[in-house]
Amino acid sequence: MANSTTDNISTLSLEQVATWEAQVKEARGKGDPAATLAIAAAAADAIEQQIPQQADNWTENERAALTTVKRFTYNSAADAWPGWELDGPSLDPPALSKAKSLAQRSAALTEKLQLGLIQEATGIWLVAAFDLALGSFDSAIDGFSIASQKYSAGSAPGLALLADGYTVIARGSVAGKPREDIAGDLDKIFARISAGGFKDAVFWTDQLSTALSVFSKK
Repeated sequence: MANSTTDNISTLSLEQVATWEAQVKEARGKGDPAATLAIAAAAADAIEQQIPQQADNWTENERAALTTVKRFTYNSAADAWPGWELDGPSLDPPALSKAKSLAQRSAALTEKLQLGLIQEATGIWLVAAFDLALGSFDSAIDGFSIASQKYSAGSAPGLALLADGYTVIARGSVAGKPREDIAGDLDKIFARISAGGFKDAVFWTDQLSTALSVFSKK
C-alpha cells in the first residue's frame, strides 16, 4: 500500500531539500529562465507534497524546507521577469504566465510562513510585475498598491515609493499614455525618492526608468 502524506513527512530531510535547491541554482546559472521555471516547480512539488497543508502541523525542519521553497520559487520567477534590463529575457505569454504562477506560489508561502510585511510586499510586488509584463494593467495596479501599503506598514517608505512608481507605469499604460508622459508622472516619484535620502535611491530610479522603457509605448 502506498504511503500516506503523513508517512512521507518523516522521510523529508533538509539534505534532500538542499539537493533540490542546488538543482534549481544550477539551472539558474545556465541562463535559461524557461527551463529554470520547470525545474523550480518540480522541486517545489517534490518538497511540498511531503509536508502537511496546515501550518499548525509543521515541524521546524518542514518550516525550513518551505522557506527554502519560498526563496527559490521567488528567485526563479524573478529571473524570468523582462523588466530588469533593456535586453532582459524574452519570454512568450505562456512562459510569463508560468513565471507568474511560481511567483504566486512564493507569495502564498510567504504569507503562510508569516515572514513579515516586507517579504509579503515583495512577493506581491513580483506577481504584479508579471501582470505588468502580461499587459494585465488593472491587476498590476492592484498588486503594486497593496505592496506599497504593506511596505509602508512595515516601515519601508523607500520601497513603498518604488512600488508607487510601478503603479504610475501601470496606470499610464492602461490609459494609453506615451512614454514621455508617463516619464513626467514618474518624475514626481523620483523627486520623493531623492528627497528621502535612501541609500538605494539611484538604483530604484534606474530600475523604474528601465521598466518604463521595456513596457511603455514610445
